[in-house]
Amino acid sequence: MKSKVTITALILIIIIVGIGVHYLNSLPASTPEVQPRIVSHTTHLEKVDSITYFTVVGVVQNNLGTNIESVNVSATFYDAENNLIGRRFSPTALEILEPEQRAPFEIYLLLNSSTDIADICYELTLSYVKTSEETISGLVILNRTSSIDINGYYRISGEVQNKGIRKAVSVKMFCTYYDSEGNLLAVSHTYVSSEMEAGEKASFELSSKPHKISPASYELLIVAHHYEPLIDTHYQLLLILIIAFVIFIAFMKRRGW
Repeated sequence: MKSKVTITALILIIIIVGIGVHYLNSLPASTPEVQPRIVSHTTHLEKVDSITYFTVVGVVQNNLGTNIESVNVSATFYDAENNLIGRRFSPTALEILEPEQRAPFEIYLLLNSSTDIADICYELTLSYVKTSEETISGLVILNRTSSIDINGYYRISGEVQNKGIRKAVSVKMFCTYYDSEGNLLAVSHTYVSSEMEAGEKASFELSSKPHKISPASYELLIVAHHYEPLIDTHYQLLLILIIAFVIFIAFMKRRGW
């Protein structure tokens, strides 16, 4: 009798396990979330007076379905023997990246006379934070023209307009240049205007200098900040506290304080 019960129990266990395995196998495979990543990067030497920099430029793309902020790229530099030379980091040009949006970054390593440029290696890592904050809107490119000047530099000129309702300050234009295969060739930027009122227009001109290139394509990116008047969301609480304090003082004086 006990043996029959044991066999029946084993059969039930096998059936239950079989049903469970079938159910798990029938579930759709979970797809890992695609993360923001560095889509392309390149290096060049940059000289300022007598100082030479090993410069890494690249582009970050937000592959998430939400905005991200505090987007930083860290670079770790090594020599040919894998000895640490230094660590540097840089934020992307944009403070907030929308889904599918791309933004460039630039990282500089100061070189000394004993550094062999050919032996420099580096590793890049990306960090970011998801956010519900919105990007600055209203700045648009009205027109643009491009050409190669007599010195072989690629030049882009055009006009920007602030179609938003608030003043924009520290307006800059970034350009990323790509070859026919989508590889990054260079990054350049220029200041457009220190401030632009709503409706105001400003012209810009970019040069690929010091790179003599003929890109297959390029992307323009406007970077700016909004002017926040004193009476705004950040200061409303302070204003309320000041008014309440003044009312309190007036009330106490009437009470003979």
